[in-house]
Amino acid sequence: MGQSTILILTVKHMMRCIPVAQKYIQLGLVLLIPMLGISQLGGNYWNLNYGTKAQLLNGSVIGGVDDNSSLYYNPAAIGCDTVGGVSLSLFSPSYSVINTNSTQLNDARLSSFDLLPNMAVIDFPFFKSSKIRSSIGIFSKRSFDLDFASQLGIDVNANQDFTGVVNYRNKIDEDFFAFGLSYLIAEHIQVGITQSLNLRSQTQTLLINGQSRNNSNGMISERDYFSFFEFSTSYPSLSTKIGALIHQDDFALGITITTPTYLPILNSGRFQYIQPELMRGTLLGNLEDTQSDLSSHYNTPWSFGVGGVYTLKNLAKLYFSSEYFLAQNPFVILEDEQGSSPFRLTDARKSVLNVAIGFEKTMSDQFILLTGFRTDFDANAVYDLEQEYDRDVYNFAWDIYNFTLGGHFSLRKLKFSAGLGYSFSKSRDQRVFNPFEEVYNSIGISDIPTSSDASTYQTITVFFNYSLLWESFSQ
Repeated sequence: MGQSTILILTVKHMMRCIPVAQKYIQLGLVLLIPMLGISQLGGNYWNLNYGTKAQLLNGSVIGGVDDNSSLYYNPAAIGCDTVGGVSLSLFSPSYSVINTNSTQLNDARLSSFDLLPNMAVIDFPFFKSSKIRSSIGIFSKRSFDLDFASQLGIDVNANQDFTGVVNYRNKIDEDFFAFGLSYLIAEHIQVGITQSLNLRSQTQTLLINGQSRNNSNGMISERDYFSFFEFSTSYPSLSTKIGALIHQDDFALGITITTPTYLPILNSGRFQYIQPELMRGTLLGNLEDTQSDLSSHYNTPWSFGVGGVYTLKNLAKLYFSSEYFLAQNPFVILEDEQGSSPFRLTDARKSVLNVAIGFEKTMSDQFILLTGFRTDFDANAVYDLEQEYDRDVYNFAWDIYNFTLGGHFSLRKLKFSAGLGYSFSKSRDQRVFNPFEEVYNSIGISDIPTSSDASTYQTITVFFNYSLLWESFSQ
């Protein structure tokens, strides 16, 4: 916890809270410590791609692609138009910029440099039958990491104000280990399955430490305020992707079905909070609770994908893919009914349809031009909490549009790709970048001012992938 832990130890037993009026609020926030890491975003599904070709085609490969990424996109395409080998994605530096244009953040501009997650996949002949192909891989999906501190200033009216410091962090890590099989059931029809072990962990921290001053009736009174909330979860589980592929000489069509996560293995969670307890504006004291060794839960939705590849006459291919993710009603991530007060952490998702298109052009025996476009829409859902002791997880997300351009190079058995990616989003929904909503609620502020200017999110990424192919696998 670092900085937050030190702050708790020094002020925990000396802080008090007073209510703050709920209207005529003017507030300004100035960024103090710009420590921002934006690997990807917490409420998006199509945030990462893998493969020497698939990454530069922007993931538009549910209909198949001749690299080793079918384990991830459509297991029915494992071994289709490929030889066996190993594929690695190890070096993809990414530079991200957020222009918040937000009243809450005083129009702050946040930037970060990071390395995108990695992949290692091996296609190999696990079975002797030529109709069965197999693949095994490790995918690292660190989807989100945001960590910063800001100064909070609220002018309630001419006689009352509140000043303080907010510390916020939200970090999500996702990795999965997958084994896949494809089976040729007819000359032009393949089916496949990928079984994955998913490892997901999340830690979110929200701390506010400040002071309220009241100058009403000619009397100046000051009181301190302190609130802290942190949760951490670990959720290993299984998921299954089933695929089918129909391919002719110049066209291929693929479909996929992906299950929600199931059979959690050694899942765990913990939380800690310190918050004021108020009754009709009177401070009764502080509520404090810390629980560990809890059982955590995290839902992923059913999704259904379809994609195709059309081979043109001039040594070119056109790819398209789409995937529909079902909505998820509010579900409980952490729950404790035995503590000093009831506690429940919840989340929810709305339905999302993402689409991608890609273009491939063979320029020579050694070079193939690749480009692609995909959407990555925000899946965060706005919902009402059912119980007064419920809390929700605040995830940052935009509707993002992604573009890629690069090339695929061949040198004997070595295949590698290099290129650039650009992601962009623009949103007028100020909830997109308002990590202090829970803070406002905790001190009784309901009218949060917003800006009429749109926030923007931009990322530039350099891609580099390579594959080593063994021709004996294709025999």
